[in-house]
Amino acid sequence: MRTVKDVWEHHKVAFANANLEEVMLDYAEDCIYVTTNKSLVGKDKIRALYKNHFDTLEEGSSSSIISETIEGEIVFFEWTADSPSISISDGVDTFVIRNGYIVAQTMRATVVPK
Repeated sequence: MRTVKDVWEHHKVAFANANLEEVMLDYAEDCIYVTTNKSLVGKDKIRALYKNHFDTLEEGSSSSIISETIEGEIVFFEWTADSPSISISDGVDTFVIRNGYIVAQTMRATVVPK
């Protein structure tokens, strides 16, 4: 079984490469994704979220992880992102990784139009 660190490292690479299939390998079937005023339950809904994100990525977009903390089954990380049309300086995610899969994720970020 993959460790929390194994899942996290795989997820970072898959996301950076905008590889939807590899990203989705990290999620449990009944995973929960929670963000401001919205939650998604189930792998199919999270797949649709990532598909939309990857399909709409603009040429010249970039993101960086600025801190990460792993404690037990929890991964907390802060990130920034930049594209020709938006900027994010305060992204924060938390993953709960159990039995080799992401079972819960939270995300919060302020999107600033350019």
